[in-house]
Amino acid sequence: MTNPKMIIDIRDGKKVFGSFTALTDINLSIRQGEILTLLGPSGCGKTTTLRILLGLDKDFSGSFQLPEGGSDRIAAVFQEPVLLPWRTVEQNVRLALPKSLRTKNL
Repeated sequence: MTNPKMIIDIRDGKKVFGSFTALTDINLSIRQGEILTLLGPSGCGKTTTLRILLGLDKDFSGSFQLPEGGSDRIAAVFQEPVLLPWRTVEQNVRLALPKSLRTKNL
């Protein structure tokens, strides 16, 4: 039996906010078909890691490999409802629609 292909690979990931280091030495490998759950106390970097995986935060260091199609091929369910603060209410609502309907009049 062959190993499923590696689709996400983070090596020596690091995220810094000003003088605060939020993530350091993150190493994560996910193979096709695997499901990942991030557990940990508040403030440990779970949401920051998800934001990097989803392509919402591109300002980090380390090597980072995403599946073909990039972050469009990754889904996440947040514990709390999440809005993108730089978008309008309508733009946030459109994100939940299938891509084919996002440009239609609401």
